[in-house]
Amino acid sequence: MERFNREFRRERLNANGLLSRDDAGKCEARRRDDDDIRPHGSLDGGLPTELRRALQGAKLAKW
Repeated sequence: MERFNREFRRERLNANGLLSRDDAGKCEARRRDDDDIRPHGSLDGGLPTELRRALQGAKLAKW
């Protein structure tokens, strides 16, 4: 489902462009909801932002 949302969002933005700042704000709100609030089944109920932080921490620990 996450992949569908990402692809749908990308296609819609490419096809129509942003019509206003309000449209851009709605897209950003959706992105925040998708990345920061709604758990993802493909991440075992985790959030993309949590995974990103964990991976960044692992990279920093290597160096």
